[in-house]
Amino acid sequence: MPCEQRVRQLRAAGTAFDVYMVGSRQEDARIRQWATQAGIDAGRVRARAITLNHDAGRWLSLGLPGELPAVVREVNGQWQRQ
Repeated sequence: MPCEQRVRQLRAAGTAFDVYMVGSRQEDARIRQWATQAGIDAGRVRARAITLNHDAGRWLSLGLPGELPAVVREVNGQWQRQ
């Protein structure tokens, strides 16, 4: 799955990151199950080096083009795809 591959790349680089799950239906168990499958270390989540979040419309509010998964970064107040 492309999202899991991207997470593994970020994790291997030691990058801190936030995950916003589109389509999670606000179900924490769904995000936890996916995070386990993607190999996200619970210790890094507890330490807040990685956060797991429900998207709740955030992706649409950014108005960025392209497909998901997406890695975005805020640069000078503007969100940009990486």
